[in-house]
Amino acid sequence: MTIKGGKLRCDMSKDCAQAVTHIDEKGFAYCAAHGAERKAYRHCRALRPYELRRLEAGKTIDYELKTARFYASEDRRLAEDRQAAAVARASGKRVRAKFHPQAWINDYAVDVDPEGPLTWDVTDAILAMGKTRALELQDSDYATDVFRDASGAPEWVREWSGPFYVEVEGSIREFFGMAEGASEAAAS
Repeated sequence: MTIKGGKLRCDMSKDCAQAVTHIDEKGFAYCAAHGAERKAYRHCRALRPYELRRLEAGKTIDYELKTARFYASEDRRLAEDRQAAAVARASGKRVRAKFHPQAWINDYAVDVDPEGPLTWDVTDAILAMGKTRALELQDSDYATDVFRDASGAPEWVREWSGPFYVEVEGSIREFFGMAEGASEAAAS
């Protein structure tokens, strides 16, 4: 954890000036974006407000107890994710991402005609991240933009240089058998 000028700094990148909101099992601190990225391959959780205040004051937090609870809840989540993935795979359903190309017109991102196919399969990527994290994804967000670089994405989509957004949220909910209203309760 880095403290510069009395302020916690994200440990992911020296250039990151965002507020710290997450901590991993080794004690490294991250901003929200880098914390979400780190969760993909290392145990990382959001800091509670009182923990953040203690760290900002230069004090330690009772991380061992929190870590034990954190690992237990992560183990439960991972088991639930594996079970949900197995059920979803058996159903034969697929998750499809949809690309929305745009262009800047008078400082507004405006939808434009596509140069090729708009949808591609991202099922493997969704299963790799698990049901819980997949259901947290929202359309037109940085976290879903990465699907344009997925192996099955059309070449023109991967090479698109203008503004865009990727739509996948509804397909994920359908894949895991979540109704629109029920998905909000399950994701929280």
